[in-house]
Amino acid sequence: MKERRDKERADPVRTAAEWCLRLVENDMTISDRREFDRWCEDSSNAQALEEAMTTWYALDDLTEHRQIAELRDGAVERHRYRKYQGRAQRLIRPVAWLVSGGLVAFAAQLLIAGFLLQHQPKTYETGLAERRVAVLSDGSSVSLDASTKVIAEIHGKERELKLERGRARFDVVSDPLRPFTVAAGNKLVVATGTSFSVEVLSSDIRVLLYEGSVTVLDRPATTKSNKPALAESRKHLTQLAPGQQLILPTVGESILEPADLSKSMAWEAGQVSFANEPLVVAVERLNRYTSSRLEIGDEALQEIHVSGVFSTRDTAAFIEGLTTLYDVRVEKHGDRIVLKER
Repeated sequence: MKERRDKERADPVRTAAEWCLRLVENDMTISDRREFDRWCEDSSNAQALEEAMTTWYALDDLTEHRQIAELRDGAVERHRYRKYQGRAQRLIRPVAWLVSGGLVAFAAQLLIAGFLLQHQPKTYETGLAERRVAVLSDGSSVSLDASTKVIAEIHGKERELKLERGRARFDVVSDPLRPFTVAAGNKLVVATGTSFSVEVLSSDIRVLLYEGSVTVLDRPATTKSNKPALAESRKHLTQLAPGQQLILPTVGESILEPADLSKSMAWEAGQVSFANEPLVVAVERLNRYTSSRLEIGDEALQEIHVSGVFSTRDTAAFIEGLTTLYDVRVEKHGDRIVLKER
């Protein structure tokens, strides 16, 4: 018994892996339960067990990954094999299976699985008219506008995010040793501790700085990680100061201009604010909030620029203002609202 307790103290992770398997398989006698309770009285043992169980059940979310599913299923099968094959031997040496290679392997598998779980990219997404705030593992926060998708990888020395669509504000916890990067299209925004937003539109990408400082780089389209872009694109960079907005068109030169910070944050309060914006941009933004999709039916209307503040829940007010001030008429086709020249 003393030898067993010495081994348990020496390697609580392996012992926690054993108890995890036995709990999952409901493989415990009354005496086992008493021994388990005594073992859990040590806070470090209880912590090791909690981590093992958390990892085990978290694997349920990753069963579509073949390697992880095989690790989990293989551990159970080895445990069952030892259980039925070794009954007679355990009568003579009850603790022999504790130090078997299978349990050591399973303990290692739990650690590997935990590592894989921590390094899985995490996706944050909103639907129509939905907004949310997500707190990242490093303490930074992301405010997502409607119809927005952000993928984040926060681990080790890397804080890499990708804005696939929509608009998001990033409030970054300062860490000079871990630059915070946001990829959007073929651009990369690099920050350490700051507050900024990035928006992906069909016509351009927009970066707005609230406080701190950010640098915007070109990002090769074939780059999977944000790292190569940092090394390759330093000669194609733009630095922003607080209160500036950088507009990066898909065609043409970039524009660095002052921004109205209070109006630029209107979307976080359920409003959309336009300051001499092209109609095509206004329509694209409004479509994040409504199931009745707005469309521009005549190319001539793309020359219109609009200004004003509207509720994201009141597309009708925007259409009313548009048809009152400009030669625009509306055609409705099911859930489509087509804007045409009058």
